[in-house]
Amino acid sequence: MLEELWRRNFADTTVRSYLHGVAHFSRYFRGPPDQFGPEDIRKYQAMRFTKLKYSPNTVILRLAALRFFYIHVLKRGWSIAETPYPKKVRHLPQTNLRPYRLRPQLRSIRRPGFDFVVFRARHQRSCPAKQKY
Repeated sequence: MLEELWRRNFADTTVRSYLHGVAHFSRYFRGPPDQFGPEDIRKYQAMRFTKLKYSPNTVILRLAALRFFYIHVLKRGWSIAETPYPKKVRHLPQTNLRPYRLRPQLRSIRRPGFDFVVFRARHQRSCPAKQKY
């Protein structure tokens, strides 16, 4: 599997993650991973949600590792219908902006339903150490 990952020029973190995922799968069932089928993969996926309480994104990553192993290394078929992927959790992006309220003089122009939260960029032309928040 390692040679196949290197041949496809995967990142080092992806290689480590995929190897760890397949190794954990084989340790869980106490046997080589090429002896297990879709039913075992479904049990493994359910265990990760219920017993280990992993997030859907982690389960998706581990399923991707198993899918790579079965399709590219063992040259077996992989049906998404037999091993459905959980819905991916999307997090809000991290920004370098801080909210602050407008001056009291400007509050007189407030309109209904319009919130006067203005965002101020952290990275301005001046040195970040001299900024006052």
